[in-house]
Amino acid sequence: MKKHTIQIWSMGLALCLVFCLTTSRVQAEEKKIIRVAFPEQTGFSSTDSAGNHSGYTYEFLEEIAKYTGWEYEFITGDSSDESLLKMMEDLKNGRIDIMGGMVYTPQLAEDYDFPEYNCGYSYSTLSVLKDNEDVNATNYSTFNNMKVGARKTATRRIQALNEFCRANGITLSIVEYDSDEAMQAALKSGGVDALLGPDVAMGDDERIVARFDGRPYYFAVTKGNTEVVSGINTATAAINEQNPNYATELYMKYFNKNNQQVTLESFIKANPTESIVAALGIGLVLAAVVGMTMYIRMQRNQQMLLNYERYRILSEMSKEFIFEYDYREDSIVVSEQFAHTFGGKSQVDHFFSTILSKRLDIDESARCFAGLIKRRPPEEARYEVEYKTTVPSGNEEWVRATSMIIFDKHNQPMRAIGKIININAEQCEKEALINQAHRDALTGLYNRTTFEELVNTYLQERGDEEGAMMVVDLDHFKTVNDTLGHQGGDEVLEDLAREMTACFGEEAVLGRLGGDEFLVFVKDVKACRDKPVQAARALCRAMNRCYERNSGQIEVSVSVGLAYSFRNSAFEMLYSMADEALYYMKDHGKNNVKVYDASIGDALGNNDNNTRKGAF
Repeated sequence: MKKHTIQIWSMGLALCLVFCLTTSRVQAEEKKIIRVAFPEQTGFSSTDSAGNHSGYTYEFLEEIAKYTGWEYEFITGDSSDESLLKMMEDLKNGRIDIMGGMVYTPQLAEDYDFPEYNCGYSYSTLSVLKDNEDVNATNYSTFNNMKVGARKTATRRIQALNEFCRANGITLSIVEYDSDEAMQAALKSGGVDALLGPDVAMGDDERIVARFDGRPYYFAVTKGNTEVVSGINTATAAINEQNPNYATELYMKYFNKNNQQVTLESFIKANPTESIVAALGIGLVLAAVVGMTMYIRMQRNQQMLLNYERYRILSEMSKEFIFEYDYREDSIVVSEQFAHTFGGKSQVDHFFSTILSKRLDIDESARCFAGLIKRRPPEEARYEVEYKTTVPSGNEEWVRATSMIIFDKHNQPMRAIGKIININAEQCEKEALINQAHRDALTGLYNRTTFEELVNTYLQERGDEEGAMMVVDLDHFKTVNDTLGHQGGDEVLEDLAREMTACFGEEAVLGRLGGDEFLVFVKDVKACRDKPVQAARALCRAMNRCYERNSGQIEVSVSVGLAYSFRNSAFEMLYSMADEALYYMKDHGKNNVKVYDASIGDALGNNDNNTRKGAF
């Protein structure tokens, strides 16, 4: 007995070990490996001689991996344009899954997918040499009459600088260069006072004196890789919820090192008059402190205005309609673009109680919008819906709406912030692709597969003697092609498709089997079984016509075979019966319709099928 007990325990232990090893191996196999483009870019991505990775992109991806369980394979490269272009091509072709630091443009969106959430902002900057004390970030008047070096190709950045100067009353001149090296040389030699460029590509001997024109950048993904895009969206949303300042903290760590620090010495040098006045007495010092406080407040207000303007411009450029709903006040604030597009004011009080609630019973779009601002628990903070709404033109178009709720410390909803994007073109394109997959390219009728599915579905639901199947065939179509040419033959086929629609109506299922053979299925004929016969004869009369093309002339006609459905009938069986009736009609005069009966099979069995088909 003891020996058997030991054997049982041994077998159990072995089974547990096998199960654990198998589970471990399956879990290891389920680890997803993501290939990441990792070029050498200061601040963004860097790899040392030991193969250790660092940078903004690396840290953000590591944070994403905490939520997705991904493991990364970093595809490294140098900082040359050739290396970056090759990585972008590899991303496009699927050899790489993710590439960081990509700014969204409609052109890039044609080749890559972009997540909904960005991973940070990049700014245009003005930078000077660190030992240049004449230019001070706290006093824009020191910018006047500066010479600024810029790349010739940076037209958008130059435009943003001009707008920044106009907003702040700054006068300067721009010197354009063909390369970054030429710009750096000009800065060091005194040819220019400052350089215009991105904050992520600045030399160690420079410091930032102005930052403007923020643009979001993303992790770009291979087109169609929805799994990776979804993973990035889910993880980024979770990161933002855990730490809304995560991207800002990374930015300060990697890209704010050379920003000019405001010191008392630099302020005195930039503002000598105020400093002298402050030195005259304690009273004047107090006045100077008040003035300085006001100055800082003005700077902050100006920055807030710039941030708002940038946010407004980005909203307009991306064609997003922004809204913010206050639960406690029951008020909603919308962007100017939102108010202009959908009508109404930019701010509405008592929004839900007096306006939206009255439309819920009559307006589907109102019910969908109500879902965006509905009170939800923190775990359901994000909500997305697609629906149709009326636009100023009076048409109904598809939109995609997304909202995120902000909660107070007691997990009570405070505000719902959201955006609405017009996706009508995307939806129409999707519907067109679906339609294209189900239709014959020449005639626009259903193809064989779709026709068969529709007929079988109807027969399964209705059965009995409810339907009539017809096979329609052009007589002597080879002769038609030989006489009129293939283009002329196509015109005859298109005419036949139009006449079928006219004779059988919109309710009939119409399809093209291929070549000159067409299919018709008429529904609900039990009460009037002669109706499809009459429609088929009308089609024969309509198509019995003469065609002329390129001095060629030929008489055209069609023959039709018809079979009625019966209990437990299916497409293949009805098609075979209608096809036999068609061949019988072809053997007995053509240009008419024949209804299938049992005698047709015997009649066709006495003929040589090959000879008969050759005559058609």
